[in-house]
Amino acid sequence: MASVSVEKLECIECGADVREGTAFCYNCGGKLTPVAGEVAEVSVEAQDEGKAAIDDLAARLAEDETKSEKLVKAAAERRKARSVVRKPKEFVWEPVEDSSRSMVVIAIGIFVISSVIVFYMVVLK
Repeated sequence: MASVSVEKLECIECGADVREGTAFCYNCGGKLTPVAGEVAEVSVEAQDEGKAAIDDLAARLAEDETKSEKLVKAAAERRKARSVVRKPKEFVWEPVEDSSRSMVVIAIGIFVISSVIVFYMVVLK
């Protein structure tokens, strides 16, 4: 079996083991110091399994990247299909001609209709 020297990070404050490459403890927020000299034994079979797992992960990531590229292209095509150049609309307000006569006619009509309704309600009651 092959032996590998591992540098492990440990928190000064709480003594918790922390991930490599971090500057502060996730548990208490204290500074980290390396603890050297720990030796871990790793078998050749475990190394081969690790390499196979890494290769499998790399293949999956490559598939995901191609899928995401296809999705990005499809989204761009949908946006192109949806983009329509809209023509600006222009509204012009024109004054109404001789509106006073029409208002008088409408007022007289409403008065006549309401008078007829009131007359029938009074007479029929």
